Amino acid sequence: MTIPPMTSTMMPVKIPGVNHLTEYGFIEGTTGTAKSTLTIPGIINTQYQAHFVNVVNYGDNEVKLYKKETIGTCESYTEHHLNPEQIRTLQNDCFTASEEIPEHLTDLLQRSSTYLIEDQRQQLSRLLSQYQNVFSRTDDDMERTELVTHRINTGNAIPFRQRSKRMPLEIRWKNQSQPDVGQRNH
Repeated sequence: MTIPPMTSTMMPVKIPGVNHLTEYGFIEGTTGTAKSTLTIPGIINTQYQAHFVNVVNYGDNEVKLYKKETIGTCESYTEHHLNPEQIRTLQNDCFTASEEIPEHLTDLLQRSSTYLIEDQRQQLSRLLSQYQNVFSRTDDDMERTELVTHRINTGNAIPFRQRSKRMPLEIRWKNQSQPDVGQRNH
């Protein structure tokens, strides 16, 4: 996952051995990484299937975090007067699927998640954000790609674009009514 400079993002994480923790866990970022990221400490419900952590990139360059890279630790957390609603509210306020995906895909997410449960909706939003470059942002970039780049050597001449010539309707109809030369019986 790539984090742009001077931004924070809620990213999904896997916690190994989560079944050995109590109902709540305390997330804390690790120190000593060369990357300019900071994992915001917080309390999570370990009983949920999906876990999300707030990661901040405070540097001037984008940072790429790879799968299975350690970004923090999670320890069991118990408190006698812990209010579960506060934790759920914190998680719901920090992460919504529509915030994670780009603006041009929010309509697609809403239309696609009509009959999905919340876990399926979060999985769909993760897929949409992971493959966001596949979808066109506007009508102008439909059927276009940035994968192929090429240059045509024009020497000192200035390159220009020329529209393709369209055949007038009259000539097109004549050509359609006449059979091809290869199909004629001789």
